[in-house]
Amino acid sequence: VEPESEAVVRDAAKLIQHELKQYRETGVNDTQDALARIAFDCLVTKLRGERQVQRLQQMVFDKITQLDQVVT
Repeated sequence: VEPESEAVVRDAAKLIQHELKQYRETGVNDTQDALARIAFDCLVTKLRGERQVQRLQQMVFDKITQLDQVVT
């Protein structure tokens, strides 16, 4: 791991351990199944974030377009 990424990697490992513990508490005892669920949850969260960023970028673009029309 690159030194500048070490803190992020450590945080990710802690989050994975926490999520594994949560899944085990809900009855998911198979580690591979729990890790697959964690990966799926992470991907869903990532996609939601990307879509939110896209919506915000579109809003900013629309506002800039409106301001440009007012100015010209």
